Amino acid sequence: MEGRGRGRVRTKESEVVTSSPAGKGRGRNRRLQVGTLSGESARVEQQHEKKYQQIEELVRRPNYGELGKHIELMANFKLLDVPASLQIYCYHVDVLKVTKKARVVVENRDICRKIFWEIVSNNQEIFGLRYSLVYDDCHKLYSLNKLKTEKSTLQFQLFVEPKPGLKVCIPSLLIFKSLPSNVCFMVHILATDYFAVNTDEQLPNFRAMSTKVFYKVDMLLIDFYLAVLNEFAGRRRPYDIDSVCETFALSVSQRQQLKDAMKGLNMKLTYVDRHVKFIDVGLPARIQRFQIKRSDNSIEELTVEEYFGRYKNIRLKFPNLPVLHCGTLTRKDYFPMELLRLSDNVQRVKKRLTPFQVSKLMRCIPLLFKDTALSPLEKFKKIDWFLKGMRISTDDEFIEQFGIIFPSVSNGVPESVRILGRVLPSPSLKFKVSSSNVHFAVVFVDQAISMQNFREPFNTLIDACKFFGMKFVRENFGADTVEIYNWDTRKEKADVYVRSFKNVCHEMGKEALKPLMIFIIPGRNDDTYGRIKVTCDKEEGVACQVILAETFLRMRGNPKYNAVSHNVCLKINAKLDGVNNEVARNQNYWKKFTDREAPTLFIGIDITHSHSIDPWAPSIAAIVGSVNISATRYAASLKIQQPRTEVVSYIVDALRTRIMEFCTKTGCKPQHIVLFRDGVADSQFLDVMNVELLCLKTAVHQLDQLYHPTVSYVVVQKRHHTRFIEEDMKRF
Repeated sequence: MEGRGRGRVRTKESEVVTSSPAGKGRGRNRRLQVGTLSGESARVEQQHEKKYQQIEELVRRPNYGELGKHIELMANFKLLDVPASLQIYCYHVDVLKVTKKARVVVENRDICRKIFWEIVSNNQEIFGLRYSLVYDDCHKLYSLNKLKTEKSTLQFQLFVEPKPGLKVCIPSLLIFKSLPSNVCFMVHILATDYFAVNTDEQLPNFRAMSTKVFYKVDMLLIDFYLAVLNEFAGRRRPYDIDSVCETFALSVSQRQQLKDAMKGLNMKLTYVDRHVKFIDVGLPARIQRFQIKRSDNSIEELTVEEYFGRYKNIRLKFPNLPVLHCGTLTRKDYFPMELLRLSDNVQRVKKRLTPFQVSKLMRCIPLLFKDTALSPLEKFKKIDWFLKGMRISTDDEFIEQFGIIFPSVSNGVPESVRILGRVLPSPSLKFKVSSSNVHFAVVFVDQAISMQNFREPFNTLIDACKFFGMKFVRENFGADTVEIYNWDTRKEKADVYVRSFKNVCHEMGKEALKPLMIFIIPGRNDDTYGRIKVTCDKEEGVACQVILAETFLRMRGNPKYNAVSHNVCLKINAKLDGVNNEVARNQNYWKKFTDREAPTLFIGIDITHSHSIDPWAPSIAAIVGSVNISATRYAASLKIQQPRTEVVSYIVDALRTRIMEFCTKTGCKPQHIVLFRDGVADSQFLDVMNVELLCLKTAVHQLDQLYHPTVSYVVVQKRHHTRFIEEDMKRF
């Protein structure tokens, strides 16, 4: 599943289930007839499947079940009555920054809001009362009345000083924004603070030493250091802050580090109230040259230092520090570092945080945002407190204009929505189906750990694995008998040691041997981790477990109670075809899904989009499917598609592969298919569902024309903000 789904509250309100029986289970115990289809025949088959009528209305849930204890819940929604005759008109709004070369859509909501409402105030004959308009500060405008115009597009011009042109269109809102072409912009950051020592002074707390052969053994450490510092202070020449500033510069590596650290940040000029965006690091201000057009249309070439001294009357203190290129890629605006500060506006951090930064951020969140630590009861009370302060039920002009009323108001707060919920019983789990014929090898990556520190944690891990029922090939397996390799990532590749370990396993002559290599790394390194996974999982076919050295050292003590060794053992067991836990088959609600006579195949589909800093990177779609009756093991198929596309393009092959692999591993055809889909918005629900169900039906019929399993399509929609609390508050 995609990362954005973590922590999501999945309730029955956010799940929609459609059951599409494609037959009555004919073809049970019939062998699948699989043929090879060419690309042309596949397209013909897909066109043939279009005869299936698309789903336009979702199947209603037949009932809500009776399992579990019934409780009354209260949601963070308020009851309101909407007039049956209410008709709302929707318009599309775009805010554009128009330059000589292109038009760029403005996404800053503050700018959009300010311009839009000023346009409305100046054109009331078209928009009418402002309380009949609802604007989302971006692209959508909802109006109670139709705008008083016959045109499909309206354009307005708004002049704002000092920026000359702002143009607004409904449904297209245009902003013209021009800057003088004869002005050059430059940059700089504050350097290290220095202070001068004008005279040499003897530091206090100095004690005279004895002239005997031996110094006093009870001499304080601070006295010793003060004596050394005073000696050096008496020899050196006084600092000249001006000379230090003149010669202060950055090396090539320091400039690259500065560029990486400032990427995507906004800066503010110190000599004028202006904010600029950082682009690149240039040459020193004393060397960086550019051309400027003078008033007599002549071209003058000068350095950044000369420009600020001549035209801005600013003498640079650090002329050898590099200038910063800010603004846009096409316009060369250079600013000395000393004339720049970080912008005090809210800035978005686009690059990925380091693990250290993430841990620090998580520790600070409860202090910065105390709402995150509130109990459910306190959160609901705070919502009511806000609504009461807004007087939304009595004095809100927008709600009154649209004719919306709150049927029940208590103490100035509208009544919350109440629904009936159930507390489902915890599933009964089956634990510990452990692996057997296991053999380990250990790789020290870049001397991450010494042999002396290795023995105790490794023996604790082996004892924990035996405690969970794992069986090793060697009886007295431990730190003294395990194969150990030392890998220098700068000189060697990992495949040398992986092949060596495979040869050792081959010489043992065990057919069902399950090898695993433990890599102990000194720190988090994406490159090293990727090389290990590609070599072991993709190229050599050997299971691997990567452990940080600091985590490995925590596996000490009693193996029965060491939580770190238990967690690592569970990971290793799952990688070696063991089962850590599964739902017990004697549960009534689970028997249907684990019936060998009518097995169920679970398929999950999700799409991972690229990070916001790289919008053109392709999206990756994953199609996973269960490969055993108990649905504890899964296989995956990956597809690369167009960026930011939520609909998976032609997944017939992937779905067919998932069905065939289930049949191969279990020896029977799935009579029921449950397809889980994650991250679909309301506006895309029917489109995504119709496309993916059509692909599933095509894949099924390509395997066997007489094969008709039932299909259930379950969607977990995008993140929402619905919260529930028990009405009597006794549980919180």
